[in-house]
Amino acid sequence: MRYFVTFNKNIKTSTQEKDQKNNTHRYSVMRKTTNYIYLFSFHKIIKPIEWTKIWINRMLLDKKTHTNQNSQTEFGHDLANFISIFVAPPTMVIVATVSFSLWSPIGLGLLSAPFSILLCFFCFAFLPFLSILYFYRKNIVDLYVSKRKSRTPFFLIAITSYSFAAIVFLATNTKILALLALGYIVVSIILMVVNLFWKVSVHCAGVTGPIFSLIFVFGINALPLSLIVGLVGWSRIKLKNHTFGQTLAGTLIALTVGFIEYSMFYL
Repeated sequence: MRYFVTFNKNIKTSTQEKDQKNNTHRYSVMRKTTNYIYLFSFHKIIKPIEWTKIWINRMLLDKKTHTNQNSQTEFGHDLANFISIFVAPPTMVIVATVSFSLWSPIGLGLLSAPFSILLCFFCFAFLPFLSILYFYRKNIVDLYVSKRKSRTPFFLIAITSYSFAAIVFLATNTKILALLALGYIVVSIILMVVNLFWKVSVHCAGVTGPIFSLIFVFGINALPLSLIVGLVGWSRIKLKNHTFGQTLAGTLIALTVGFIEYSMFYL
């Protein structure tokens, strides 16, 4: 009897131990499963959120970079356009004529300074530009007369205007301004001929001529004006109206004509 009771206790004890082990194993399995589910949920939910944040940040960074690049490009284009319009041949020829009319080392002949300035303004700047402005208002050309085949009539108008000024200056013995007018005539004729097959930069030629004449007459004091030629050339290339070769050709044509003319006839 005692042996039976002891046997029953042993059976109960072993059964409880088995149940406890089973419960422990079951709990362990459930815990692992819960962890797996949690990790799976974490990667399924949290990771996409992180990826979304990274994607948004990259998009914002790319947009900011693109905006900065666009703003820089727009600024460069606006600056080039400003230079092309306001630092143009009419502006520089007015600077040259005012300087020669007020401080000419060889005098003005029979003309007074106000009359010579007024005549140069009309013949060198106003009349040539007025014809361009007229056809621009009619939407036939742009302000730069970018189409090569449309330029010839405007060259002829400019040459006619320059020729009238040259005749007046020669008749009144206004040598310093007569040389400027003759230089414009010769350069314009060369540009018109070359323009029949190649689009040379009129802007570069038009600013180089008066700047060279100022440097030749006034010496090293006017040398900083040569930087304007580089700015104008850059603006024409930036606006894609000319190539580097076309701007260089316009500059060299005006330099060559000016050097020959002033070396031979100024003194």
